[in-house]
Amino acid sequence: FLSIAFMQMVKETGIVVVFVLSIVLGTEHFSWARFQTVILAVGFAFLSVHGEMNFSSTGFALQVLGIIFESLRVASLGALLQGKRWDVMTYMLVFSPVSATLIGCTVAFSHLLPFVAVPSFLEIPTSAAIHEHWPLLLASCCLSFGLQVVVAVLIKRSSAMTYMFCQLIKDVVAVLMSAFLLHEGLSTLQCVSFSLQLATVATWSIIGMYPVAFRGRGLFSGLAALASSAMAKPTDPLHTA
Repeated sequence: FLSIAFMQMVKETGIVVVFVLSIVLGTEHFSWARFQTVILAVGFAFLSVHGEMNFSSTGFALQVLGIIFESLRVASLGALLQGKRWDVMTYMLVFSPVSATLIGCTVAFSHLLPFVAVPSFLEIPTSAAIHEHWPLLLASCCLSFGLQVVVAVLIKRSSAMTYMFCQLIKDVVAVLMSAFLLHEGLSTLQCVSFSLQLATVATWSIIGMYPVAFRGRGLFSGLAALASSAMAKPTDPLHTA
């Protein structure tokens, strides 16, 4: 329905949703510097979708639903792994069977009801197709499991918001790969947008490294305070938590 560049950049609005949910769940504390960084990240993302010519309302609606569900998953995962002190493998043991059951029920439901038109992405492959491509399917399953473990470890060791900002880098790489491999055009504005998004990732890290410099300050005043003390000794209070 939509180009890869458009989908990836619209998805960045999930950062705002995760930020709000994380504050509600108690895994993040509100600060103006963090809030402004999130808004800038989303604003820079939308620069890249300006003038999208192949807009589809159906595709956009599906993407919005995906953003909502993914944000709920990431925020709840952060609350479970950080607040409730779940370990990663317990999370995998609980949620993997639940996910498999939901997917299986969806596929079965769509095929058992005769009046339901089965979309192409829910069609069950033939046994011959499974036999032919089983090495790729097995590799995909292993990669998927490894990805879920790595994501859970990252969120447990850092936070849900750190994971979302890491997603920014992944999305920029995905868009660049789509440009090189699928020959989707990138404008100068989009290239500038990607660079600014990477700058917000660095800014989020800086806020985490020097929290005292941003305490009670906005983003730009905090950066100014940090820059003014850049030549100070390591014992400078702005360099300590």
